[in-house]
Amino acid sequence: MYTDLQSAQPQLPGSLNAHQITSFSHEIRTPLSIIIMSAELLKEYSHQCSEDQRYAYLHQIHLAARQMSQTLNEILAQFDQDFDQGVG
Repeated sequence: MYTDLQSAQPQLPGSLNAHQITSFSHEIRTPLSIIIMSAELLKEYSHQCSEDQRYAYLHQIHLAARQMSQTLNEILAQFDQDFDQGVG
């Protein structure tokens, strides 16, 4: 029986565990969904939108893309840290 919850987590190469991978996946999929939805709305309804509405959709796309970029940078930093420590 496990006494430590961390040791109960399946370990992947490096120090990233299944919980971290699930969390990163969620952090990528959420902004990606925002980008897709906003782009589809612009594609289908841009002719009916006001300039402010179009700007709002573009702003959502921009913010979501930046959020994805930040998350990917964090993942890569974790991999670099693991590599530097000789893990994996």
